[in-house]
Amino acid sequence: MDDAAAAARGTRARAYRDEFLGPAIDGQRDAYGKRIIEIASTELDPRTRNDKLTALSFALRVLENVASGIDAAIRDGEIAETNLMKSDRIERMTPEKRRLFSIAPTR
Repeated sequence: MDDAAAAARGTRARAYRDEFLGPAIDGQRDAYGKRIIEIASTELDPRTRNDKLTALSFALRVLENVASGIDAAIRDGEIAETNLMKSDRIERMTPEKRRLFSIAPTR
């Protein structure tokens, strides 16, 4: 995937996260947290309590993995945008500056 496509993908991922996924994940995270507190304080059978808490912990981990995947796509887009800006800046250089730039190490 080239930088332009990665930047566009990152922009779409950010819009999706901000408008749809972020609020949904935050709502689920809050609901799971409340349920964990409820189970921990009301469930008397240790085995049942353990099973329910384990299931909720797994659900929280899945939510975090989904959020991390979207955040990774956003970071990739930000890196691609930086690369595009750097390429644009190099293209706008005068031939003399570009020649000097190509001599100097960039990393």
